[in-house]
Formats: sequence, structure tokens, C-alpha cells
Amino acid sequence: SGGGGENQFVDGFQVADVLKKENPYYYDLMTTYAFIFADIGNDYVEYNQLNRHPMITLNKHGKVIRFAHNNHARSSILDVPVDKVTDIYSAFHKIMEIMYDPANLVTNKMDSGDMVVFDNWRVLHGRSAFHVTSAGNRHLEGCFVDWDEAASRMRAIEEKHGLKKFTGVI
Repeated sequence: SGGGGENQFVDGFQVADVLKKENPYYYDLMTTYAFIFADIGNDYVEYNQLNRHPMITLNKHGKVIRFAHNNHARSSILDVPVDKVTDIYSAFHKIMEIMYDPANLVTNKMDSGDMVVFDNWRVLHGRSAFHVTSAGNRHLEGCFVDWDEAASRMRAIEEKHGLKKFTGVI
């Protein structure tokens, strides 16, 4: 196989903590304004992932319970006051700096048969670029189970069968 393809993991709650300490204003933006996350398609089953929440979700006690960073699924449409747009993008940039700080980033090269299990509401994950060669290939099987997935499947079934009920929150 080719080079690269290392898994990358970051503790989102740690990112939130660092952001809060280094820039409380950016932290407030990320905990106050909700973003739309959407991913619609077909991969073994039809799916319709749709949600609206802050990047950093707090419980009623102010404790971080979810850190959602997914540029692929986050809508480019920001439902925020115009005077906050530039600050929101600056906060996104700061979050990326914190995530890619070597002190916060854990990398791991998986071998055949390896499995990784993590809390998708806390752990941010990605992979470095993978270089394919004629000597090998790469097969990675993903399995994600969370409430977004369950609500997605229910909405797809509702839509397919013309049901009036709407499952999920946006």
C-alpha cells in the first residue's frame, strides 16, 4: 500500500476548553449560534441527515456535551447577524489552529484488522492523505451509530412513504 492515511483524533471537549480560555468571545459565538448540518444521499441505505445546533453544545449547567465540527456537512449559509459573520469565520479558524496543535492531535496508523471506537459527539476524527500505489489498496469500513443517524433514517422512510410526521430537530 501507499503512504499516508494516518487516523487523526482530537478531543473536542479539550478544544472547547482551550478556546474558552484563549478567546472567550469565540467560545460564546460557538455556543450561542446554531449551524445547519446536512448530508443527504444513498450508501447502502438512503439517508437524510439534517440538524441545527451550535458547534459547541452545552447542557443546562454550561457543561460541554457535544462538539460538532464537520465542514463537509455544515451548511455554508450562516443564520447569524451580519455583524457576526467575520467573527464566526475567525472563530472557525481559531478552532482549526487548536485542533491541529500537536499537543491536541493524536495520530495512529491502523493495520489490517484494527478497529477504533469513539464517542462521535466528543472526538473529532479524520485521516491524512492516502497515496495509492500499484502494490496495494486501502479498505476502511466505517460504522457510526448516534441519534443523528437514527433520525436521518426515520426521516428518509417518512419522506419515501409520504408520511406527515417529521422526525428530528432543525
